[in-house]
Amino acid sequence: MEIEATTISCATERRADLAYQPLPAVLLAAPGLLCWAILAAAFLNALSDSIFDSIAIFGLVLTIVAVPCALFSLFHYLKPRGLRRRWYVVLNLVINVSGLLFISMVLTRVIH
Repeated sequence: MEIEATTISCATERRADLAYQPLPAVLLAAPGLLCWAILAAAFLNALSDSIFDSIAIFGLVLTIVAVPCALFSLFHYLKPRGLRRRWYVVLNLVINVSGLLFISMVLTRVIH
């Protein structure tokens, strides 16, 4: 019985450690960060008109990918695991939550 309890607790600790690995947090934030970069380039008029059309289509597809990534990050990283979060988790949440707020604001304007 002692061995089984140790095995279960080790498996639980491994899953908890995987929740705070930097690679998944960075990969889940990458689509949102690219969307923010495209938006900033468009706002600053850094793109020519011919490039902007193709980038706008890429940005729309990227937004479709970014929304599920942001929702997954939101539900995955906001679980109560203590008050301290690692910097890459905080960065992930800042990028994804701000992106979701921006998208919801845009959709609210478009619908009304």
